[in-house]
Amino acid sequence: MKILRSDIIEYTYKYEGKDITTKKLQVLLQSHIPEQYCLGLARMQKKDAKELKQQQQKFCVGSSWKFTKVQLMNEK
Repeated sequence: MKILRSDIIEYTYKYEGKDITTKKLQVLLQSHIPEQYCLGLARMQKKDAKELKQQQQKFCVGSSWKFTKVQLMNEK
């Protein structure tokens, strides 16, 4: 899979009646067959934006990866 796009997105959700703001890394991946693509997602852990930025640098646009374990995310 080749990385076509890599964005850190800030978003807000409600938890116990409060608005919580956090970030996630969203990566667009495409296989060697152009019609086959997927989104990769990494959520910020323990309010560590630095770690999320390191993940974005690791999965940089133009790099290629082979994945052996694919998991569907449970997005609400």
